[in-house]
Amino acid sequence: MPALDLPDLLRRPLGQAASDPLRLLLRWLLVGLAYFGAGYLALGNPYLGQHVALIWPPTGIALAALLRWGPLQAVAIFAASAAVNSTVNPQPELVLGIALGNTLGPWMAARSLQRLGIHEPLASARDLLLFLLVGCLGGSLISAVNGATQLMLHHQLDGHSALGAGLVWWLGDALGVMVVAPVLLAFAKPASARGAQPVSTLRSLPLALLCVGGSAFLLLSPLTRGWPHTLLFAPLLLHVWLALRASQRLLSLSLFVTAWLAVLAAAQGSPMLVGLDNPATTLQTCLFIIGLYITSWFVSVRTAEMRRQDLRWRLAIEGSQTGTWGLEWVNGQPRLDAQWLSDGLRPHWSGAGLRQRWLEQIHPDDREPTWAALKAHLRGEAEGFRAEFRLGKPEGGWTWTLAQGRLVERDADGRPLRLLGTLTDIGPLKQGEAEQRLAASVFEVSHEAIVIAAPEGGILRVNPAFEHSTGLREAELLGQALEGLEAAPAGTRVDWSGRWEAVQRQGYWKGEVWVRRQGEAPYPARMTLLAVRGAAEQVLNLVALLEDITLEQQAAAQIRRLAYFDPLTELPNRTQLQERAEALLAEARRGQGQFGLMFLDLDHFKHINDSLGHAMGDRVLQGVAQRLRALVRADELVGRLGGDEFLVLLRTNEAGALAALVQRVQTALAERLQVDNAQFTLTASIGIALFPSDGSSYPELLKAADTALYRSKEGGRNQLSFFTPEMDQAVQERALLDHEMRLGLPAGQFELHYQPLMRMPDGQIRGVEALMRWRHPHLGNVSPAKFIPVAEQTGFIAALGDWGLEQAMRQAKAWADQGIEGLRVAVNVSARQLMKQALHERVRELLAQTGLDPSLLELELTESLLAENVEQVNASLSAIHALGVRLAVDDFGTGYSSLAYLKRFPIGKLKIDQSFVRDLISDPDDRAIAAAVIQMGHSLGLRVNAEGVESEDQLAQLRAMGVDEVQGYLVGRPLPAAELTPRLLSDRAGA
Repeated sequence: MPALDLPDLLRRPLGQAASDPLRLLLRWLLVGLAYFGAGYLALGNPYLGQHVALIWPPTGIALAALLRWGPLQAVAIFAASAAVNSTVNPQPELVLGIALGNTLGPWMAARSLQRLGIHEPLASARDLLLFLLVGCLGGSLISAVNGATQLMLHHQLDGHSALGAGLVWWLGDALGVMVVAPVLLAFAKPASARGAQPVSTLRSLPLALLCVGGSAFLLLSPLTRGWPHTLLFAPLLLHVWLALRASQRLLSLSLFVTAWLAVLAAAQGSPMLVGLDNPATTLQTCLFIIGLYITSWFVSVRTAEMRRQDLRWRLAIEGSQTGTWGLEWVNGQPRLDAQWLSDGLRPHWSGAGLRQRWLEQIHPDDREPTWAALKAHLRGEAEGFRAEFRLGKPEGGWTWTLAQGRLVERDADGRPLRLLGTLTDIGPLKQGEAEQRLAASVFEVSHEAIVIAAPEGGILRVNPAFEHSTGLREAELLGQALEGLEAAPAGTRVDWSGRWEAVQRQGYWKGEVWVRRQGEAPYPARMTLLAVRGAAEQVLNLVALLEDITLEQQAAAQIRRLAYFDPLTELPNRTQLQERAEALLAEARRGQGQFGLMFLDLDHFKHINDSLGHAMGDRVLQGVAQRLRALVRADELVGRLGGDEFLVLLRTNEAGALAALVQRVQTALAERLQVDNAQFTLTASIGIALFPSDGSSYPELLKAADTALYRSKEGGRNQLSFFTPEMDQAVQERALLDHEMRLGLPAGQFELHYQPLMRMPDGQIRGVEALMRWRHPHLGNVSPAKFIPVAEQTGFIAALGDWGLEQAMRQAKAWADQGIEGLRVAVNVSARQLMKQALHERVRELLAQTGLDPSLLELELTESLLAENVEQVNASLSAIHALGVRLAVDDFGTGYSSLAYLKRFPIGKLKIDQSFVRDLISDPDDRAIAAAVIQMGHSLGLRVNAEGVESEDQLAQLRAMGVDEVQGYLVGRPLPAAELTPRLLSDRAGA
């Protein structure tokens, strides 16, 4: 069982106590014991017989219990009343009758007071009056009438005595209620319900002790004998003083003790309550108690009311950020009294200099207007004083303040005596006004269209930007719904309900809409729909911000076109081709179609760029794009990968359909293409890869198609190749060779062999040709015919050729230093070396490093190299020739032989390709070609070399034709420098 908490028991609300039977029983026990004890003590000193006491405290206990804890306490009151009355009267009927009246009187009084709305404790003059009339007089009258009647009916009193007993009963119950009920109610109510106490109980306690002590001395001390009876007003005055200073708890307790002191004094025959010639009377004592109580309680409740009113006033001022001020003139001198409660500023100024000190608190810019407004009111020119100014704050800075006041008093001559007013902090209001002005300015000058609508969506305002962008005027739109501004394209679903729901849920909605325009097509806009809410979160207005995104969408479309289309040909670019290919592959994997890639590369397109310029080349590419676009089916896609490479996404892998498409492509390209005054007949190398046989992903298929395309180029161009696994293996082999070459060059796996060049007709060795050899630790001797083309394709030929050039020049210098004079070293130069590097600068650098005589170096170039980028090649070769280095054309007759090239470039020697020398004896055509080249070279002042001489017959025939130089196995195989050097030395010695 939990421990009993008596304070909690007293403070527990009625409803909770009634729902807790144990708590209700404890309260019944407490009330019953208090009632019985108080009644037993009172009946121990009865005033009239055995049934009537001068003060009956149980009635006060009963009323307080019923007011605080409710009507169920009547059970305890009835039982306790019956018990206490049974101690003086054995008649059960009389006991129960008196108990019924003692219960009914307080119960009816409590019910009436609660219905009338009395407060606990007494909080106002109204509460005091109701308490006295209903609680003290009304309820007590019921008990008294019932008690006297019961005593008369049971022959305890006769009729005459019963009337007197009833009056005394009534008076005793009334005094019991007056004395006991207030103190119980004051201590039973929680402190929070009594309101703030102006003076603490501890500080008021000495005054209460003075009241009680003074009353006890005056009423009980024999020393007061002979003192005037008017001194009985002294306790009254002391308690009035206490009522002004103390809480109702302390006052009620002091009054309770003083009342019982008066009863005790009357019982003992106090000289202050008994006249010199007359005995003490009940009336005198009762009047003393009643006067003491009514006067003290009236002062207390009025004081409490004033304190509460003052507190409400102060809280209202603090809550409203308002201060008060007053200006008075006393004896002609002004006095200012101000209370600026929000900042704790309370200036009190008077006398000379007041105006100056007051104005110093005001911002300099606001002083003159404020003083002028005050003077106008004091002179009677303005009905009231009102000024807005910036007032200095104690911590520094300024706050906007509204001062208002009115002159409330003048003297007989009309001079002002008193001016009262208020000070209000209007800083937030000023800030709000500034924000409103700023918002209004933004609304008017904003380039963004703005619409303000009522909470239900009706249009209230539109700004000039909206009128300008739509051509709609505000007067035409007032009251129309926001929804009417949208003009969505046909078939577009517009969900305004969802937009309103978003605004209600999160305060805004953003999205793109189409806004109607007067006489024009709607324009796209980004709408932001906002809800402007008040302090209570209610929607005050709706604001729609409309940003024209026409240019943004156009820019986005342009960006998308640049991202997905080739700007030159307007065909899909690499990005779009990949995305579309991935989508088609996904369909093909699901069994919903077929897929393949056709890779096209225009043959010899570089010649067009080099000879006619890139502008003409771009026009040709545009023409090719138009033809390819017209050839593919609607469900296929043709795009440009870059340069002269095109890709077609195929939706079939049937051989017949593919052959037909390729035929259409080749036929279309073969038709003459007219660009300005030039005509072109084009061909293309084509590679095809099919899903899933050649790859399962786009990168794999693209690689396979590229491999097939490479095979077409190797086969002579203008061909079609389908990808095969063998092609992939060849690609892997090329990749392996490239990788191993890049590792082998720094590892010293490469070396130069030198093949002798024999001068005709004396047969002396006057030159050698440097030839690259590769000895791999695992692959063995790799043929130049195998690794040189790979180096050309991968670009490694530049590094490899540079290394060979440096080694050959250092060897030539070494031979010259050994006394082998006049021995030229011929070095092959690749197109990449010549085109991608400043070859003449590199040759100059190596000549300086090695100290080689430039005339001993000869660079050999192919005919095809001379045909590419003629201007750049000519500039580079001229710079090399200017260094003193000789130039030769290798494999002449196998490429684009042109007399124009021979005349234009600084060439010094032609080398007849060994394909014409091999069948020189048996093939008349080869003999004729060789003779023609020798004759042509001589006529141009060029020396002529014949390669691949392997028999005496070939040598004799060439000698007869007048060739200047031969080389081949008959003259000598290519050898390392160390092996060839002895022969060179011997040859020089023999010469």
